[in-house]
Amino acid sequence: MNEMRRDLIAAVLLAFASLGGCVLPIDTPAGYVPLRDTGDKDFLAISARGNTLAVTEGGNEGGRPADLSFWAEAFKHEKVELGRYRLKSEQEIRTAAGREGRLLDLRLGQGAAEYTWLVALFVDPSRIVTVEACGPTSQLDPDRDKILASVRTLRR
Repeated sequence: MNEMRRDLIAAVLLAFASLGGCVLPIDTPAGYVPLRDTGDKDFLAISARGNTLAVTEGGNEGGRPADLSFWAEAFKHEKVELGRYRLKSEQEIRTAAGREGRLLDLRLGQGAAEYTWLVALFVDPSRIVTVEACGPTSQLDPDRDKILASVRTLRR
């Protein structure tokens, strides 16, 4: 086994072991490892190929909280109409606990350079939870079913 591969395996095992006792907001898909340093995310996992899966929770701010339709439209406006992403598809998604959400499949680039950004939005009167997965389309597509199964386990 070469030294670089051994170091990668050791780092992944260390990251996994450091999470002992933590209650994760979603089930981690097979082939993904939760990371301890999540930056501005509440949860972050990575695959060996570099695909990421993240959960972020924020407040549904304002005097009158907005609903799921509002936030889905606002997100599409910012990322598709004003940004550089293409909306490939949009569909309803529901967690195992019955929480309704919206799944947006966004794309950037073309051909071998295309990236996929899956964003699931869940909104209630006090908070907004996003579950995001991203990576090169050719690498993320094979993981899509297990990523969506993981999204459905959202516990927040």
